Amino acid sequence: MNETLRALLVASFEGDQRALEIDQFKTTAKRALLNSTADELANIFVLSSFLSGVCTSLDEKAWNLRETEGAFTNFLDGTLTRELSPLAFLGDSLRREPRKQLSKKANLIALTVSEIVRMQPADPLFQMFIRATMNEMDKLTRYESRYQTESEWFANSLYRAFDEMDRILGVDYAHDKNMKTDLNMKERLYEGAGIGVQTSYISVLLALEAIQPASGSSFIDLGSGYGRVGFVIGLLRPDMDFIGYEYVEHRVTHSQACADRAGLSEKVRFITQDLSARDFAIPVADVYYMYDPFSRETYEHVFAQLKKIGRERAITVVTKGRASGWFAETIRGEKWATEPMCDEGTLGIFKSA
Repeated sequence: MNETLRALLVASFEGDQRALEIDQFKTTAKRALLNSTADELANIFVLSSFLSGVCTSLDEKAWNLRETEGAFTNFLDGTLTRELSPLAFLGDSLRREPRKQLSKKANLIALTVSEIVRMQPADPLFQMFIRATMNEMDKLTRYESRYQTESEWFANSLYRAFDEMDRILGVDYAHDKNMKTDLNMKERLYEGAGIGVQTSYISVLLALEAIQPASGSSFIDLGSGYGRVGFVIGLLRPDMDFIGYEYVEHRVTHSQACADRAGLSEKVRFITQDLSARDFAIPVADVYYMYDPFSRETYEHVFAQLKKIGRERAITVVTKGRASGWFAETIRGEKWATEPMCDEGTLGIFKSA
């Protein structure tokens, strides 16, 4: 499908945001992609999403190297053999085409794939596509992770590259729109924050790569929000069992509906639960994940339970945000191993002895 993608990216498109031109381009893209297999659509969706994010980073790099003749060309040639090698077949376009235009076209191609897949959610193509896409995202993440520490310019290119997966899976943050902030509420509910406070798909993939959970492992997300972590695990690791606990009931209902639609109901469950409740015991699992979901008081209550479980069996705790530092304080003096931080130092990994 590389030739199809290349042909679409060099198709005529002025990119000045006029609706007619955008619609014409999307019509061209849809015509080219409509009879593609799930695997082909997944490949094009992932590469297009990746390209859209990369172009912004490349433009920043070109600006930084603008005063040295030939510096950016030499830089680009080098990256096409390393971190950008999945896009090497587009090397000529990356050198010649205005990258802002390439980014717009790539984004429109990804959106077109999304529309094709979402047209028939009951069709077998839908479930085949989302599983194939998650596998393509995983392969790309594994390849690119080796360059994250040495390629500062490149570090954030993947972070939000695959947010369109939310729409494909049916995730709709508008369910939060009627939530009101209660200043007396001790928990952090992130009312109306939407996509900005969701764990990046890439962060979940990097965490799974780092911890390498065994087949048959159980995974619990403590504060699961709209369910991204569960979707990744359900699609990529059907050999694992996932439970996501979330305080806000409508998020749980919506997450479970999306999981069921994706064919994940046997392995992915979302449950409404106040994790600060003193009469609720966190179940035993192999892996626990937290993305800064609690007040300090609730953190202390949750951490105490995880510490107790970790004394009795080997577990892995993955943390993001403030949870990393606070959990490190909690287990000081205990027999835990602290793994190197990953995902640009935002993910903490702790393993009990």
